[in-house]
Amino acid sequence: MGNHREIEIRGLNLIIYDHDLEPFTGTDLLGCSVWDCAIILAHYLPNYARSHPFASNTVLELGAGTGLPGLVAAALGAPRVTLTDRTHLLPGLRRNVEANAHIFSSDVRVAALEWGREDQVAAVDGQPFDLVLMSDLLYNVSSVKDLCRTLKAVTDRRSEILLSYELREGTTECFRVLREEGFGWEKVGKEELDPVWQSDDIGIFKVYYL
Repeated sequence: MGNHREIEIRGLNLIIYDHDLEPFTGTDLLGCSVWDCAIILAHYLPNYARSHPFASNTVLELGAGTGLPGLVAAALGAPRVTLTDRTHLLPGLRRNVEANAHIFSSDVRVAALEWGREDQVAAVDGQPFDLVLMSDLLYNVSSVKDLCRTLKAVTDRRSEILLSYELREGTTECFRVLREEGFGWEKVGKEELDPVWQSDDIGIFKVYYL
C-alpha cells in the first residue's frame, strides 16, 4: 500500500500516501512522494484564503504528484478540485483523495494531463480554472514550454496561479522561458508564509499574464 504520513495544516489533518515505487524508474519517480515545495505551498494556502476565499473557486493542480496542495484547497472549501498528472500516477492520487474524503465535501476529480497534450487538456472539465496550483515543476527547462502551453489552455487573465519552486541548478533558465512564454511573477513575502514552514531555498510566486 506504500508509506504514508500524517500532515497537519491549521487544524486540518491529512493522510498522504506515497505512490508505490516498484514499477517506476528515473523521472517517473519524481511525483511519487511528498516534496518540501508541496508542503510549504500547502501551509501557505490558509493564509492565501484569507483574502481569496476558496468557497467559489474551481481549482486545478498541475503535476500534482501525491496531491497535497490540491487536497488542502478542497478541505478549505473549494467546491471543485481537479488533480492532474501523468497516467501512471493517477491510482495513487485517487487513493489520497479517498483517504481524505472525510475532511471535505468538494467534488475532487483526478485526471490525466501531461503538459503539452492538447487531447488531454480537452478532457479536463472546467477550464479556465479560478486557481491553478503548481508545486516544484521548474526543474527541467526542456519541459517549461509544454507546461506554459498547458497553463494557457486551462487559465485566462482572471485566473490566479500559485507556483512553489526550490532553488536548484537550472531554475533561472526555467524562469527565463516562463517569461518568454508570456508570464510574469511576483514573489510572496516571507511574512505571508507559514512562520514555521518556509525556507530560504523555496519560494512561492503569484504568476500572471504579461
